[in-house]
Amino acid sequence: MCFTPYISLLIAIIEFGLVAVMLLFFRRTLFRNLSAMFIFLLGVYQFTEFMLCSSGNVEIWGRLGFVAYSFLPALALLASLRFCNIKIHEILLYPVPVVFSLLALLLPDFILGGKCYGSYVDVKLLLFQPALNVGFIPGMVYWGYYFSFIFLACYLLYRNYRTATKARREIDVIEVIGVLIMFVPTLTLILIFPALSSAFPSILCKFAFLLAIAAFIGAYLEGGLR
Repeated sequence: MCFTPYISLLIAIIEFGLVAVMLLFFRRTLFRNLSAMFIFLLGVYQFTEFMLCSSGNVEIWGRLGFVAYSFLPALALLASLRFCNIKIHEILLYPVPVVFSLLALLLPDFILGGKCYGSYVDVKLLLFQPALNVGFIPGMVYWGYYFSFIFLACYLLYRNYRTATKARREIDVIEVIGVLIMFVPTLTLILIFPALSSAFPSILCKFAFLLAIAAFIGAYLEGGLR
């Protein structure tokens, strides 16, 4: 029996619930809004996993899931920039996820296949298959964007920690811990079991549930209740 649909649906419901609480009860701030959007995209991805496993339609739900998790690093970096009071035009953060999302939606063979396992989904993508001579450069660009944006977001929070007030330092620590809890176990699993590399997004977004909790707490500490 495959438990992935039920795990994914449960996580999606919880994440959508967190977003609802944030929008209804937290004081309206830009950081709250960006954190809510980040958690919402995590929920959307989990819902695409649920639909992929329960409906068997890998083509549609695999593409939509890719689009959902592709925007996470840009949102994370934007939230860190705004929290640290660093101004940058938002459009500069989105070229890579927008281009790859369009490729995902428009390329007919973007999804090569997908399978549900006990606690994760393995979706193979055309652009990330070096053996097909099409995946090396796109893969380098995409994962370069993914990891560099997350790293930069953490670096900004670390730098902000040195000069911030005690209350804002707590948020810096919580958010960075959330990122570490998301990435370290995922990368450890991939290094130990390289065959899981194509399941990286699914495994990452499972651990990202803890980052969603961290973002929820951070948004509360930053703005408080209405």
